[in-house]
Amino acid sequence: TRTMLAELDERWQHYLQCLTEGEEMLKKLREKFKSKLLQQSEEFKKSVVELVNDFKTNGPFTSSTTPEEALSKIEAMKQRLAKLKEEEQELRRGLGIFRIDHPLSKDIQNLEKDIEALEGIWSMALEWNQTFDKWKTTTFGNLQTQVMEDYAFALLKKLSKLSKDYREKNWEIIDSTKGRVDQFKRTMPLMTKLHNPDMRNRHWRSIKDESQKEFDESSDDFTLEAIINMHFEENTQTIMEISEAAQKEAQIERGIEKIREQWETVAFEIVPFKDKGTGKSLSSLISLCQ
Repeated sequence: TRTMLAELDERWQHYLQCLTEGEEMLKKLREKFKSKLLQQSEEFKKSVVELVNDFKTNGPFTSSTTPEEALSKIEAMKQRLAKLKEEEQELRRGLGIFRIDHPLSKDIQNLEKDIEALEGIWSMALEWNQTFDKWKTTTFGNLQTQVMEDYAFALLKKLSKLSKDYREKNWEIIDSTKGRVDQFKRTMPLMTKLHNPDMRNRHWRSIKDESQKEFDESSDDFTLEAIINMHFEENTQTIMEISEAAQKEAQIERGIEKIREQWETVAFEIVPFKDKGTGKSLSSLISLCQ
């Protein structure tokens, strides 16, 4: 029994020694883990600075890049940003164990806002390119000029606001896209006049003679792109005058046609006129003229 008690005491001392050694080892591991987290925190900050600088340097911010390429680059940037945000959350959880505060990175928050805004701008540029390409190949007679003008006006309004909001950023793609949309919008009055349904063959002939441009307005090849390539804007004043004249002539023609239709349905009542033979009642004629 004494032997067992001696062994028990020895084992107890060994157990206490193991606890002490375990605590020391755990303490060292905690310090090592803490040190590693702090090191990762510094590396994380460097990665954030690197991504921010990459964005500021490479954007993409200029129209020298196609919208498709730009959106692809932005998507890659978003993936890098998402990875950093995951690392940030892991660091916050790890450092929280040691009650070390690791606030959310302001640089990441600002970068995320800028990337989101830039992606929206490039999406507008892509949408404009696709829409304009569709319009360019549409036969002129099938163009919906009012829809086109409304679309251009709405997009130009958005781009004007973006240009104001991000003026300090100097993102060239905003003003570049805005300029292209504005240039198109300025041509819409001309397109509307050309699209005048009151234009007859004689009016088109006048435009061809005055502008010295030969084309077939009824051809499938007479598209918006063809009009742009022929530089109809050089003859804007002439086209406006001819189109307005066509509209006025059509109004007169419609007025004459209306009178003709009314006269065709007028019934004249012929009655004897006193002792001088026959005459007619003027009541219907007077009513018509009124």
